[in-house]
Amino acid sequence: MPWSADYLKDEGIILLKSRGENNLDDYIEQTRKIAEMVNERNILEILLDHSELINKASLTEIYEIPKLYEAHNLNRNVKIAVIVSKDLSQELDFEFFEDICRNRGWNMKLFRGREPALRWLKS
Repeated sequence: MPWSADYLKDEGIILLKSRGENNLDDYIEQTRKIAEMVNERNILEILLDHSELINKASLTEIYEIPKLYEAHNLNRNVKIAVIVSKDLSQELDFEFFEDICRNRGWNMKLFRGREPALRWLKS
């Protein structure tokens, strides 16, 4: 599954863009990279662009993803905006992910587009 993680200097955020099928192994590697970038640059705003993502992780695996944040010592002060997949059949997976993250104390919110996500990150 192709993905990239970049620091966007003009916006002052970390952008993770993913395309195609994503499974738990992909989420593990993405989380490792994001935590590394947050710790190196002390950036607290993260935009996960999953608008072209096809989730292949099970609900049980999705439930474990926030534990990865803790395992990689991701700063608890981060704000994570997620642009959700255009594939509405995956909407429940994304909502479940948001609920699990928020229940574990992560500041996360889902969005359908980039501009509202950026506005929320900067608010």
